Amino acid sequence: VINPSFTLSAVSCKRANATITGTTGGTFSFNPNPGGSVSIDPNTGAITNGTPGASYTVQYTVCGNSSTQSISMPNTNCWELNGSAQNTTIGGQECIQLTAEVNNQTGCAWDATPINFNSNFNLSLDYYFGDNVNGADGTTFTFQPNPGACGQSGGQLGAGGIPNALVIEFDTYDNDNPTHAVDLLADHIAVEVDGNMLNSSHLCGPTPAKANGSSIDDGQIHSVSIQWNATTKALSIYFDGALRLTCVHDFVTNVFGGNNTVYWGATAATGGLNNQQYFCPQTLVILPAEMTSFTAKCSGDKELIQWTTASENRVDHFLVEYTFDGYVFYPLQQVQGAGNSTELRYYSIESNIPQILQQHYYRISTIDDDGKTSRSDLISGTKCIEQSGLFSSYQMKGSNEMEIFTTATHLNYTLYTSTGQLVKAFYNEGNKISLNVSDLAQGIYLLKLESTKTGQQEVTRVFKQ
Repeated sequence: VINPSFTLSAVSCKRANATITGTTGGTFSFNPNPGGSVSIDPNTGAITNGTPGASYTVQYTVCGNSSTQSISMPNTNCWELNGSAQNTTIGGQECIQLTAEVNNQTGCAWDATPINFNSNFNLSLDYYFGDNVNGADGTTFTFQPNPGACGQSGGQLGAGGIPNALVIEFDTYDNDNPTHAVDLLADHIAVEVDGNMLNSSHLCGPTPAKANGSSIDDGQIHSVSIQWNATTKALSIYFDGALRLTCVHDFVTNVFGGNNTVYWGATAATGGLNNQQYFCPQTLVILPAEMTSFTAKCSGDKELIQWTTASENRVDHFLVEYTFDGYVFYPLQQVQGAGNSTELRYYSIESNIPQILQQHYYRISTIDDDGKTSRSDLISGTKCIEQSGLFSSYQMKGSNEMEIFTTATHLNYTLYTSTGQLVKAFYNEGNKISLNVSDLAQGIYLLKLESTKTGQQEVTRVFKQ
């Protein structure tokens, strides 16, 4: 009996696979043919180069008998992975590993949604640069009109040779010590537009990633933020909340060949030395036309929400909202607008969200006097528990034991997942404690320390190997 049954499953926003559940040996085809660049393998039924959000109908024919199945390609969280890049879950957070801790790896991940350099945006990510201070090679965030395969490997960081590309490099290896014609030092940031990470023709930089020049491949998670101001053409790069480099340049005209809508992605490479390198996308923020900045930052243990408008046209008020999942939003505060203004106006409010360990996000709705509403995209909130100097350092002894060192004694320790789930709680009188973590999955955890003497608290991130 001939049975032409099969199933379809999406692999990414552009690819899908077919599984034959009936008689093998038949052929696959589109019915109808959608045209364009999408293609299907007649032998396996694999769909490649599909359009995010599009639907396709596939026909499987064996010995004159046919059946059809339809599939809709995902339209969210769409990343195209190339080289050694792969999806991974770290501490409950969806991340993309670009390179494993293996020599001669090159990985890249491209967001399928283009970004408009004629509008302001804020790109924020959590990044892990590795745990080997003598490792290599580093990572980039690359913007280009035509996403595709990775660039060159090794010291080119997976981005070398990509045409018409704006490359922001986070280099963790000093390629020309001690001359420093190319690399200022091992851990630096630079902006490149000539397709070559191994020459001294930096457009901007290099500058140390950290103000003190210390290593960023230190086994810790680091926050990276890239802000673009379309009016001033200023690209600002923040590392762990500190502004490290500003580069003013007309990238649309001089780099992208006049294309204002481009794609972005992250690349990384290893060579004769290596590091695990991954990033965890948070949010890509597109501001309403009149808004030039939107940030959340700490002032002591208080979280401040700040935004700036370059102009206001019949703006009645702003509504600041917060969310934990991106679907349900809660009102935080309503702020009166200026009505009509052509001057820069600065707004700031204090968030009264309890400083819990769960990640939270903000958006601003701008409401005109006729009720018309425009909304910003999301920005990540900041956990502003006062840093009291209780934590010193930690180290892993193998994969089952974590040693924690503190500057204070008589502390309550609580360990949470990155989503706020309590996994361990204990008390210690000394400055050092050995913690059995054999029952925990690899990933990022939040360690909260609380002094039983003073009530001081501190939260830091630790990584379980």
